Amino acid sequence: PLIDPPKGSSVIGDPQVVLPGEYDDLWHMFAHSGMHIYRLKSPDGINWEYEKVLPFNGALVYLYKEDDVW
Repeated sequence: PLIDPPKGSSVIGDPQVVLPGEYDDLWHMFAHSGMHIYRLKSPDGINWEYEKVLPFNGALVYLYKEDDVW
């Protein structure tokens, strides 16, 4: 796998990816563990780093862009 589940969780799923050039020059991924939503970043789309935990008890992540706002 490209990413492992975060500590305390056995799963990470349903990733949504923002490609380089769509926001900045990095890859961005949002995924969920069933308990939280996670934001990850990567310089190359292979090596990912957990960047932020969003404290939402939810499942699916949905990203959209309207004009230049995500």
